[in-house]
Amino acid sequence: MKNIVLLFSGTGISQLAPFIATFFLSRLYTKTNFGDLSLVMSISGIVGTVVALRYDLIIILQNKASRAKTAMSLCFSLIALICFLTFIFLTVFRSVLVNSLEISSYGLLYSIPLIAGSTGVYSVFENWFNRQREYKNMAYIKIAQSSTSAIAKLVLGFAGISWGLVGGTVIGYGITVFVCLFLFAQKETFSFKYFSANKMKQIAVLYQDFPKYATPSGLLNSLSLMGLPVLIVYFYSTETAGIYYFANMLIGIPVFFLSNAVSQVFKKEAVILLQKGNLRELNALVRKFQRSIFLIIFAFILVFSLFGADIFSFVFGSQWYESGQLIKFFAFYLMISASYTIISSLTDILRKLKAELIFNASLLVSQIVVFFVCARHLTFEYTLLINSIAGCLNFFFIDRYVKHKIKIR
Repeated sequence: MKNIVLLFSGTGISQLAPFIATFFLSRLYTKTNFGDLSLVMSISGIVGTVVALRYDLIIILQNKASRAKTAMSLCFSLIALICFLTFIFLTVFRSVLVNSLEISSYGLLYSIPLIAGSTGVYSVFENWFNRQREYKNMAYIKIAQSSTSAIAKLVLGFAGISWGLVGGTVIGYGITVFVCLFLFAQKETFSFKYFSANKMKQIAVLYQDFPKYATPSGLLNSLSLMGLPVLIVYFYSTETAGIYYFANMLIGIPVFFLSNAVSQVFKKEAVILLQKGNLRELNALVRKFQRSIFLIIFAFILVFSLFGADIFSFVFGSQWYESGQLIKFFAFYLMISASYTIISSLTDILRKLKAELIFNASLLVSQIVVFFVCARHLTFEYTLLINSIAGCLNFFFIDRYVKHKIKIR
């Protein structure tokens, strides 16, 4: 409980700066600017999820610190390679992407390798700190990322720079990487011996199911979650994507950070219980954590579902009234997906990666089908609602499956 409270407080503080900044950002930037950020962050999130081929997930599973550091070295090598390939892809296929994506300036897309690479490095250090139970450091890097991004966006916005939202995000992530390195160096040493090709190869082979199943699974999950704005741009408009992104930024992202904080503490405790073979206590822990997440988020979501439009209009200006109205159409989905973070941690620990791959494939397919069928006949609000219902059904089935596996293991 102490660790959960620590991460909660760190998350709360980390969200304070962006929340305050939003009062000004909503007036400094247009809906199109937010649409550009939505598109860039969606693609960056997709690349960032698979940039280390999911080997960052195995860091917490290592008993020896030396093996964990070798796993980190493997991740850093893969991040550098994949970010370089992403830059080449953006350069080679520029003409195709210009015609396919509605964005105010193609140059903004070159921020994708930087954001994705920083996201990958952030995840590596976050898993290391979680392994070491250094929850203060985890709280510090959350605060660093959110506050520096918010400040940079404000400075660029007041300077009249239209691409300030994307530029501020890049600056924030870059500073966060340096903060991670600084905090790591306070207690640990890192040398080039951990970049041993043979040792990295051994770990890569031993955990080959992570790039084989977890990587496409993570890619599909990112496509279904962060790729949603892309679908909105394609079937509706960039302005509609900006309206949705603004609502999700204020409601969905805080919910994600809160549930993620709980799941990180859960993951470390679950690894210990599984190693001891105490499945009964693990099963009880799963239900307790899920119930806690749901109850914490329920009150928050309920208020914005009922009064979101009025709150947004009063606080951020009448131009964001539509964003507040959208919340009730995906509120329940946020609560269910938040409790799923516990199940997601379990699939990694139990190495039920095939099941998670099937789940994420189903989630993505159902989302695409919903938009293809509904976007032609329904308004965006009702398409979003039907998409939320379909997503909740997928969450229900994977939840039942994983809990059943704990009982019979």
